[in-house]
Amino acid sequence: MASSHHLDALARRVDANRLEVGNPHGVPVTLFANRDVGIEPEAIEQALSLVAVQGTIEEVWKAQRAGSISPFWGDQQGQLERVVLTPDLHRGSGIPVGTVAAARGFVLPQAVGNDVCCGMRLLVTDVTRAELAAHLDELDRPLRAVFFQGQREIPMSPRQREALLREGLWGLLETSADNAGVGLWRHYDAGEQERDLSSVHFQGVVPARGLFAFGDYVRSSGHPSSRDSQIGSIGGGNHFVELQVIDEILDGGTAHAWGVTEGKVAIMAHSGSVGLGHTVGGYFHDQARALYPGALRHPAHGFYCLPTQGPHAALAAKYLDAMHNAANFAFANRLFLGLMALRVLSEVLGRPVSSRLLYDAPHNLIWAPPGDSSDAVYLHRKGACPALGPELGPAVGPALGPAVGPAVGPALGPAVGPQVASPRSGSAPGDRFRYTGHPVIIPGSMGSSSFLLAGTGNEDALCSACHGAGRSLSRGKSRRVDEDTYRDTFSRLRVVTPIDPKAAEVRFRRDVLAQYHDRLKEEAPYAYKDITPVVQTVEDADVARRVARLAPVLTIKG
Repeated sequence: MASSHHLDALARRVDANRLEVGNPHGVPVTLFANRDVGIEPEAIEQALSLVAVQGTIEEVWKAQRAGSISPFWGDQQGQLERVVLTPDLHRGSGIPVGTVAAARGFVLPQAVGNDVCCGMRLLVTDVTRAELAAHLDELDRPLRAVFFQGQREIPMSPRQREALLREGLWGLLETSADNAGVGLWRHYDAGEQERDLSSVHFQGVVPARGLFAFGDYVRSSGHPSSRDSQIGSIGGGNHFVELQVIDEILDGGTAHAWGVTEGKVAIMAHSGSVGLGHTVGGYFHDQARALYPGALRHPAHGFYCLPTQGPHAALAAKYLDAMHNAANFAFANRLFLGLMALRVLSEVLGRPVSSRLLYDAPHNLIWAPPGDSSDAVYLHRKGACPALGPELGPAVGPALGPAVGPAVGPALGPAVGPQVASPRSGSAPGDRFRYTGHPVIIPGSMGSSSFLLAGTGNEDALCSACHGAGRSLSRGKSRRVDEDTYRDTFSRLRVVTPIDPKAAEVRFRRDVLAQYHDRLKEEAPYAYKDITPVVQTVEDADVARRVARLAPVLTIKG
């Protein structure tokens, strides 16, 4: 990590929880971090590369006005209005994880990345700490079988796949009868799922007009009971499913309103759109790059805009629509991960385990405004979650963008706006959180506490919070940590992975075991920041307040 002198040259502390990051483009950039949060100067430099997009925007606008290039921006240039960096900020692929950007008149596919709608889902079950403890040793084998060894059993008809991609969890609900009582659908209760939709951001539906490149995925099902090979995938990297215990209540009134009880077991799922998101992100990054005026030198920062007005607005609209396909898939992916965990718990405990969804919210997405205004602001979140306050409920879904269709509900930017009625249920989404603020889920690293908070709707933070503790070591450095530290760390953890190192067919496979240990080292607790100052920053900066602390019991890693 660079010296503190290097950090001082990049950012100026303005109070106990905020730093201001200067830049030559006049874009306001705020980093939320108290003095105990480790700050990676390289991540700030990466964020400044994003901010340099504003200089490129102005260069293209100047060339357009001079007539040296064909119209790119239409009648008005784009503007990167504000950037917020969350306390878990760390280097990512192209853009730092923990970045929120408000962009007027354009979208930036790289500011979402390929893991579209990666997010967090938290279920509270009726299982107690003591009941789970008595059966812990029985869980590894069935969890591995269900999550990694082909026993997911999630049939999806072509009609279900198409409804899911176009209409998210509502589409899934309306077609759930196609496979009712088959495989994992035995654990899908339509009444409970409809109830839980009020606890999903956008009610789990980001409407899409088309299917982008996913027609083959829809048709490949072929038969109504054909098993889906992608849905129910944890994915790699920092994605996980974890069994936790609600260990401490920190705000009794809010916890009671949410049905959060000390000693109960919770299921936390962190995953995204897997292969679908990669298809969307990769394709539209290439399209945005190809769109850049050939007469101009390509920018060194490597970011490329898609204007939402003017001659190229249709391409931006196509991107937003495809992004919605992937986002809808991600919501369903997390739903099924939760059902898979509930299925195993029910089988091992020998009784039906019931649960209630506390919240499901995305991290990597663009919140698009309604309508077709030339000065519309598109809120990009990458590795950051919404932190909406009381009376600031989410819209049913982001707008479909110019040339695609009208918005279903208001944007979720600094002016979050009132709740709107759902076009399906006729009730306002988020009533459950109207007086408390919406849940914010901040997981710790594997083996450390996670926190449940209530958002305050802080506009200075663009109504956004961090989505975890944030890495302190790169994956490469994590793999090089000494063996004693590694083994001592994992001797205290219970982790289920695709590989069982104790299995007879694995014990003498050095190559397989090396891969197994490398994957664990990359996600070890010592590779991440301490969660405590990160959450303290969020609370002290009035972004969200702590409601409960959750302790890990067992982690499932892809």
